[in-house]
Amino acid sequence: MAANPLSTRTAAETGRVYRFGKDLDGNAVLKRGWGEPEDGFVWSEGKAGVVVLPALPGKNMLAISVWGYVPAGAAAQEVLLFVNGALKGYFEVYEKTIIRVSHDNAAGTETLELTFYIPSATSPRGKRPVSRALRM
Repeated sequence: MAANPLSTRTAAETGRVYRFGKDLDGNAVLKRGWGEPEDGFVWSEGKAGVVVLPALPGKNMLAISVWGYVPAGAAAQEVLLFVNGALKGYFEVYEKTIIRVSHDNAAGTETLELTFYIPSATSPRGKRPVSRALRM
């Protein structure tokens, strides 16, 4: 897998990018379900990881680059993405995958809570509970 950081982008007009990894400022939005940031990325731990982003008025698109741990011959990592508790999409993640999702912040909240749920999470060790299932 490529050793690139996750870039979470809001609508293209904002140019807002969060980068995760050792000593990177995007780590501040990682909440629960993430391992220790490594050089240029962070892995999920377990079946769910949460990121909390500030909501930007008038912006309702996210583009998120993720990488799944998928051993040779294995199925893709399945990822369900929830925004503020609402299911926004199902994605099959192999190597680098860009998840694009729209959201409506109808409640007018100040933050967007993104939950990445990985129901069939697989780790390099093939053990459960898993770690290193989804890299961001």
